[in-house]
Amino acid sequence: MKFSSLGPISLVACTVVLGCRASDDDYFHRTTELRMAGIVAAAKELSAQHEFNDIEDLLRLSSADGLIPKGDVEAVKKDAWGTTFKLENETDGMMTIRSAGEDSVFLTSDDIVKHIN
Repeated sequence: MKFSSLGPISLVACTVVLGCRASDDDYFHRTTELRMAGIVAAAKELSAQHEFNDIEDLLRLSSADGLIPKGDVEAVKKDAWGTTFKLENETDGMMTIRSAGEDSVFLTSDDIVKHIN
């Protein structure tokens, strides 16, 4: 699945389609979740062919393979609060992508976490 398969709908437009407004408490969470969904899709697509150790590796490979448009890489690598996502390799072959959440501090209760298998 290509991240760009959303067609002409940009990340910002998707948040509008989801009913988000800048004043919504959920706006940042929804935007972050949307960005994470694209990264998870790219990771699943690439993990059989490539090894990557951090979010920069994953996004570089995703861009090179056309999964994430080159112009979107800078926007996609950060959560809605401006913190770069963290990609963690688990011992069982799973990966975790983590947003630091509103407080911009990793490993606190407001983190947003997605597991990639």
